[in-house]
Amino acid sequence: MEPNALPFGLTALFLCLVSAPASGHISYVRVLPDDASDTDSLLVHVQGAMPDGCWEAPTEGLARLIETNIVLVDLYAVDHHVGDAFCASPGPEYDVLIPAGHLKPGTYLFVVSEHHGSMRDPQPIVLTHEMTVYATGSTELKNWKGGQTPYGVRYGANRRVDNRWEVRQKSMPDSIRERSRDLREDLDGDGLEEVIQFSWKMNKNSDRDTFLVRVNEVEYRGTGNNLAGWCFVQDIDSTDAFKELAIPESGPSDDYAITYLYYDGAGIHEVGTIPGYPDGVSVNGSGRVVGERRGSILQTWYYPAVFELNAAHRLTSIPQGLYPMYTRCVVSQPFPLVASPEDPTIVGVPAPGDSIMIVASDDARWCLVELATGQWGWFEVVEYDIVLPARLPAHQLMQGLSYAD
Repeated sequence: MEPNALPFGLTALFLCLVSAPASGHISYVRVLPDDASDTDSLLVHVQGAMPDGCWEAPTEGLARLIETNIVLVDLYAVDHHVGDAFCASPGPEYDVLIPAGHLKPGTYLFVVSEHHGSMRDPQPIVLTHEMTVYATGSTELKNWKGGQTPYGVRYGANRRVDNRWEVRQKSMPDSIRERSRDLREDLDGDGLEEVIQFSWKMNKNSDRDTFLVRVNEVEYRGTGNNLAGWCFVQDIDSTDAFKELAIPESGPSDDYAITYLYYDGAGIHEVGTIPGYPDGVSVNGSGRVVGERRGSILQTWYYPAVFELNAAHRLTSIPQGLYPMYTRCVVSQPFPLVASPEDPTIVGVPAPGDSIMIVASDDARWCLVELATGQWGWFEVVEYDIVLPARLPAHQLMQGLSYAD
């Protein structure tokens, strides 16, 4: 079902929040699977595009049941426009898959809100989607019909990563492989700028480069795998006193990562290391950092990885349950799909030549698939890419997987 208007009974509740969508913003809502039972774990699929390049698009969302039949789904976009700054067009697109869990049989209204941290466009954009959850075994439970879903390409197996850091390091003459960079920034919130010096040295005999950070008279020494050779300042949590130093690296095989440090006026301390490269990491002052992690099962793929600052000012990983994969494959050998990780009932067997979309995975054992007919099902993976119950490598069952390294 396409997004629809709010029913009369809820119009007053949301009238103060809803404004007509501007150019861009949230445009598509779908709850998966289309015809769900109370044993299905639901996913809310949301897509949109921001009005211009000054916007930071949502990378995650939260779904929660607030009444017997209303599910609120919240996403957050941030506008970094300042003054008369020019903002290029078009703006970034987003494609988010939000776990909504299990619901009891009944008809539900999903109210999806794109919230704005913006002075130019502070009003949220709200779209709704109505769907019915059927009781298991109900005669009303129809065959899944699916639909035409415009899958995104930000995450998944086909994502290409810029290799500019490695090229830059290899092309440097020995005389400038060791370099430093000076910054000035108030890192500890005392109103005074710190003098920040960063230097690094490439190790010709291993991938572990060394670096030195000096803030005023305090030093911190560390290592990284193929360091980028520079650092920068970010503010992970705008409500605390600190700003963080970010030190990027390209890793052993385009396994990009950023190490964060903070200065408290007396010492320099490690905040944590997250996967991702600067252009692909989201930091908006909320206390959360969203990076890009390489998947650990089935194929070479990447997905958004969420981290949050804890009370000790350390970044901790926040599991998301399911992660978008978005890989289209053509089946080579038939294999069964089951109703859910908890329900072994076979709901479909794609035949050779069938096109399937691997929509998401828990990055542990299970992958969620949509068939060309719109039917949904799951298959289990062990030992990286062995598909059960066939116990065959995934590349023997389907074509289109990526095995880059």
